[in-house]
Amino acid sequence: MSALDHIHELVGPYAAVAHAPRRVHTPYDPDWHHVYLSHSARQRHERPFPYDIAGLAGSGRSADPETAARVAVIENLERIATCTPQSEFVLAAADSLPEAIDLDTVPRCSPEELADPRCSLVRPGPGEPIRWTKGIDLGDGSPVLLPAVMVYLGLRPSPAERFWQPISTGAAAGPTWESALIGGACEVIERDMVSVVWLQRTALPPLDPAHLTDASRRLIAWCARKFITLHLFDATSEIGVPTVYCVQEAPHDPVVGKVVSASTTRDLAAAAESAITESLSIRPSLQAASAQPQLVDMHIRGALEIGRAERSSAFDFLLRPTTPAGPPQPKLDNLSGPDERQNLNNLVAACERAGHKVYAVDLTTPEAAEAGLHIARVIIPGLQPLSFAPHARYLGHPRLYRLPALLGSRVLAEKDLNPDPQPFA
Repeated sequence: MSALDHIHELVGPYAAVAHAPRRVHTPYDPDWHHVYLSHSARQRHERPFPYDIAGLAGSGRSADPETAARVAVIENLERIATCTPQSEFVLAAADSLPEAIDLDTVPRCSPEELADPRCSLVRPGPGEPIRWTKGIDLGDGSPVLLPAVMVYLGLRPSPAERFWQPISTGAAAGPTWESALIGGACEVIERDMVSVVWLQRTALPPLDPAHLTDASRRLIAWCARKFITLHLFDATSEIGVPTVYCVQEAPHDPVVGKVVSASTTRDLAAAAESAITESLSIRPSLQAASAQPQLVDMHIRGALEIGRAERSSAFDFLLRPTTPAGPPQPKLDNLSGPDERQNLNNLVAACERAGHKVYAVDLTTPEAAEAGLHIARVIIPGLQPLSFAPHARYLGHPRLYRLPALLGSRVLAEKDLNPDPQPFA
């Protein structure tokens, strides 16, 4: 039996996920497209130190309602795991720890950002004591220490730890340790492209329709009947992991005229289908949020602002480009073999060939392990992180200015970067 078969055991008033997943259905969803949300209750932990976990949520999408519901629970378990340290941290300065990763490789804000009093982040300092947690270098298997603030959510950062905005990117669950790591790495690679494409206004080559599955074509046709157009782009980076960037355009919707989604996975057809289904689930969420502005946080504020009909020109660099897009990047074709360990090794090797170290932390909680799940957090410092903070966008990271050239596109200097908020939600 797969891990999905045991997920129901973790749902209930005295279980990890307190509330049964519920379907979210709107006129923007086809009858065969099932979206479920799962919510957990607030939790209080005393070990390894006292901390609270606020109510968390997860979502799942599938043509099968049972699968969608269980995937929502799994994503909720991922969120819980990222808020659940299971061992003591090491408190020390980076320059006193031989196993600590080099903080000079960590994304940082530019001097111009740091000089702005509205910037919430600081430059990482190797001489300042911060909390560290144990991880592994996936390239050679050696133990490493990673900043706890880059691994866990919900930590109260010390002044020296405010070089990073905690975010869920890179956390993933799977039936095996290797599959969880692949999922986490793919998400980091996806967010790298999402961030750079928007900040650099990078034109992308359109996706070859030959990569559309029957399910994708059916969804595209359904959207067309609703006067919604799906623009799909090949956003694969130089690493080679298949990535699709999607702009969903609804010109008759004055509130959410455009929606951005993306997906990185083992083949381009699957990435396209995932990006399409994600865009369908985002629109109703943004519609609901627009009716309750007091509940809008920074993670969706950009999507609501840029999605409005009067801001449609913000997407001209993609939909009506004046500079040519670079050619599609070669795709890895060795990520779907029968041996998951080899698939993982192939992915890590591709990252390292591109100059990026890949680190991981095992976040598997006892409850997840009992259900046959593994939960991992993957960190790739060389890639550009996604930021929703308008005055802390990591504009000092070299990746932001190197990737466009690797894709065959022009490179903007910091002063010319896209000032508009990130529309990805």
